[in-house]
Amino acid sequence: MSWTLEITPPGEAAIAYRSDGPAAVDGGFKWQLHPSGMTIQLDFSALPSVMPIPAFSTVLLLADGFTGFYGVVLDPPSPFHPDTVTVTVLSGREFLERTLMDGTVYRNQGVYQIVRDVLARLAPPTLVTADSLVGDPNAGLTPGPALDLYYAPTKTLAGVLDELAASAGTTWGVDRSGWVRFGQPGGTLVIDYTTQGRDWARLTVQGRETVSQAVLRVVTAPSEGVLSASTYHAVTDTRTAYLPATISVTATAPEHARYHAAASVPVPEGLSALRESRVASVTASGMEHPELVLDTTPGTSAVSTTARPSVTLSGGEGRVVGARLRYSLTLAEGALARIQVGHSAGDQVASEVYFELPASAERELIVIAPPSAEVIAAGWSLSRIAAYVLASSDGPELSALSISEFVLLVVDEAVAGNIATSFLQLPFTQPSEVVLDEFVAPQPTVTVINSPDGTVSGPAGLYQYEHLPDGTTTTRVRIGTTGANPAVRALRFSVKP
Repeated sequence: MSWTLEITPPGEAAIAYRSDGPAAVDGGFKWQLHPSGMTIQLDFSALPSVMPIPAFSTVLLLADGFTGFYGVVLDPPSPFHPDTVTVTVLSGREFLERTLMDGTVYRNQGVYQIVRDVLARLAPPTLVTADSLVGDPNAGLTPGPALDLYYAPTKTLAGVLDELAASAGTTWGVDRSGWVRFGQPGGTLVIDYTTQGRDWARLTVQGRETVSQAVLRVVTAPSEGVLSASTYHAVTDTRTAYLPATISVTATAPEHARYHAAASVPVPEGLSALRESRVASVTASGMEHPELVLDTTPGTSAVSTTARPSVTLSGGEGRVVGARLRYSLTLAEGALARIQVGHSAGDQVASEVYFELPASAERELIVIAPPSAEVIAAGWSLSRIAAYVLASSDGPELSALSISEFVLLVVDEAVAGNIATSFLQLPFTQPSEVVLDEFVAPQPTVTVINSPDGTVSGPAGLYQYEHLPDGTTTTRVRIGTTGANPAVRALRFSVKP
């Protein structure tokens, strides 16, 4: 058996321990890799007096020329321990769990663009990052699926990458060389059981985590600052309390009719399942050049000319739930300014939510207000959002309203669909395990031919490796299941595509 352990204490040079050197390791090595190639955990027994390992040391394992594992030791044994003790090396992901996102706001950028920028600026030096490791390398440096907005200050980088991966319907991880990979496609591991495999095992189906339908709650309530809200019923000419509808996007697996396993899930923190839309009808009163509110040209604005100016956006593409307004406002004495978000179902029922439009130098304001449940039930058909000033008189002092941007916020069906789909999890009906007397690189899909059950093909659940002093090298491949370890199962579901 030949192996090398490269241990790098924080802030120091790497120290290499080898199988032909001083006896530092007692026994062999056991480790686990995720099907995406992400490291999970490495365990071995070491003699601390010969192999001291300070906390936060990185560890790279090479076994018989195979790059086995890269990770970090967070809880090392005492260097004065006289006996051999177990050392646990965790995934390189732990470095990103301890690195925080800054306050950068990303607007109208692709997921891959955002990830490349985040890693280039903030990834710790203990990990390897490169633009080519983000997205499909065969497709070049593509921007990835578009995101209207991403903002997650003080969130861990691991959490940021989890959320961005969910929005793009992909996976990420720190691989066995310490490289951070995001959205990299995987292949299929083909095993001929008659020549490569042994110890075929039929495992328990994991059904309790099944989600065959995921309902993503995109918007559930209005944003803060509501002044008043109500629902008007035209037939009875009455108003009732505003009951906001839950705006959702549903992902349904074809197998839902069999399992009926539904789950309601939130949009992950930091992600937005909304996008901006400049497709709208603009009407105005007392405003010069109101069409400029939808213009993207910097330095252009619609400017008020009367005491009671107003701008209204109506229509739009998709499900409108709010608006973003960039403006400046000086209010005359006795004047008030408001934003009204209205939704209607024909001429039957309409909901109206009012927000204050504060006097301010140039600022940005975002308001969210879904239609009421009654509007949804009656067949939501139109949305109108207005910004206006109410003046007590047309005196010599006029309010001054200038709007440089006024755009609708609509449900981003594509992004929301990807996020909802990321929560789907179906049970594999033929979970199995096969043992190989060699090391193989993990792949997300496994096909075993000539097995005792014929050809079995499915998603890989877990790769377990073992390297023993007698020269034994094995890879245990689980198909359609991770096994009974709850921690491993939880990890798998946290990074599933």
